[in-house]
Amino acid sequence: MKKLFTMLIFLSLTVAANAAVPTINSVSGTVGTGQVLTINGANMVQENNANWLSLFKTAYGFEGASPSGDGYCTSGFCEGAYDTSVKLSGYKSALFSISGASAPYPNFIESFNGISTWTQNFYGRTYFRYTNNSGVWPDNALKFIDIQGSPNNLYIQPVGSVTAPSQFRVVDNGQNYYGAIPGGPIKSDRWYLLEWQYSSSTSSVKVWIDNKLIITAPLTATTQNFIEYGIVNAFSTPSNFALSLRMDNMALSSTRVYPSSLVEISNSATYGQGTVNYQAPVSLSDGSVQIKADLTGLGTGPYYLFITNNGQTRSAVYNLSSGSAGATALVAPANLTVK
Repeated sequence: MKKLFTMLIFLSLTVAANAAVPTINSVSGTVGTGQVLTINGANMVQENNANWLSLFKTAYGFEGASPSGDGYCTSGFCEGAYDTSVKLSGYKSALFSISGASAPYPNFIESFNGISTWTQNFYGRTYFRYTNNSGVWPDNALKFIDIQGSPNNLYIQPVGSVTAPSQFRVVDNGQNYYGAIPGGPIKSDRWYLLEWQYSSSTSSVKVWIDNKLIITAPLTATTQNFIEYGIVNAFSTPSNFALSLRMDNMALSSTRVYPSSLVEISNSATYGQGTVNYQAPVSLSDGSVQIKADLTGLGTGPYYLFITNNGQTRSAVYNLSSGSAGATALVAPANLTVK
């Protein structure tokens, strides 16, 4: 027993030595649903790009001089742009905008068309933010991720609706597979997290929104040619229609990419007990994270804050009621992958 205990301590110290632990030093702002909280600390992002495809190691986050210069447009369309006015991380995001009336089909293509090197099994991640200036949405297609391949293409997209979409869907070989967007219909000017897995080995596709698995669907395509993303296609819109899409922190990888920084608030000081709510980010960096608080279903408090960085290391619990940080755990949480 003593030998086993010694080994556990050794493994714990090894984890601590090899993984940057996120720390929470202070939190400012009103603790209430819809309020912006600013979290100051260290190591709160720590992107682990060891298994990312090479393009994203050099052009991560749309921070370069131009989309084409960064290698995002190698297979055709390059109709989006980089934008400095709104971003999740760094200094820029990718921006795609369309407006006005459109014919039933086809119309409106505002996308990057490239990224042509990966394996038959890969994961993707991007944060996305729609801005709708009219309140009207396309009532048919709003293509977002288009994986061009054979014998057919695969689409990952919000479900077209006159009102804000409340579902995502995977379209494969003419078949639709649906999943509900956590928190209800898409809110304008809110950053959402999209992850997906494309697996030829298991002939399946998985889609996560805000760290929640919402779709598992069969995959019939066997070969990818390139990936297109942005507002790939939208139609059936009136004259007062106006929609923009921003993307940030995009990556493709041979392993799951995970959130840049997973921020959660719970009504229990022990992670995984009680209710745990995902917190939508406003801005992300290693030293400062902003969120729009969601305390739905957590009761009257006290509330406890946790941050898991991209290296899959979790912070000590932070008591939002007292403003005090809990003790750092020696052993990595069981639900995290220690690398």
